[in-house]
Amino acid sequence: MTSGSADGRLEIINPIGSGAIAELAPGIICEAQVGAHNNAVNLFTAIVTFDAGKSLPAHTHPHAESITLLTGSAVVEVENRRYHLQQYDNITIPENVMHKVINTSPAEKAIFHIAMPVSVPERSISEKIFEAYISIPDDFNGISGKEYITRYRLATRYDAGSSTAFIDYFNESMLSGVGMSGGLGIFYKDGRLPAHFHSFDESICIISGQAICVTQQNKYLLADFSTALQPHGLPHYFINPYQKEMYMIWVYAGAMPVRTEVADF
Repeated sequence: MTSGSADGRLEIINPIGSGAIAELAPGIICEAQVGAHNNAVNLFTAIVTFDAGKSLPAHTHPHAESITLLTGSAVVEVENRRYHLQQYDNITIPENVMHKVINTSPAEKAIFHIAMPVSVPERSISEKIFEAYISIPDDFNGISGKEYITRYRLATRYDAGSSTAFIDYFNESMLSGVGMSGGLGIFYKDGRLPAHFHSFDESICIISGQAICVTQQNKYLLADFSTALQPHGLPHYFINPYQKEMYMIWVYAGAMPVRTEVADF
């Protein structure tokens, strides 16, 4: 589904189930939402589902990665540091830093949103083993070792538009060299952002509730992990006209979250 244009490209709405599927390991499925397959520039986002008890072997990337737990329970090990994630907690890991992701539930799936500042991600399995691990406290928020952990319940919130609350997960000022910026947005009843555009591509995934995505030519209803790719230069905004709160994860292919506001439409 597309309309409008910016720099020769169109906005693209990706309902869950429509993206490219890859099995990262037995019982671990990655569905790409934004990336080279839909001509995103310097941005990849996906929904990754872990079956009960499954773990992704230790690995590295030649680029940063952001991992947000959407549902379930999980542990992320970064080198010898161990983090227990709760819903909407985020950990952002710099390039070439070894990490492992584990679904700690023996009965339930764990679902993650991931983001990387490249159109085509790369991964190398690591053989390094640590003899002991340090458990990072659940109330720690900030830089630990080389990575940045954001605890949803502790994170600072700010207004980005009327009836909204936003949390920054990662950007250049939080983690040098990350190459992207992003966070979580909460839209209360009638919450919305001003009409705006960016000088880089953006991925917006609706992780709870429903949202209306508005461009200059079309309106789209998004829910249930549906993701919008907004190419750079394309004016748009989101609104929640419903009683239930709406949650989104937004990711920019730019190191800092900068927007240019335009006249409403």
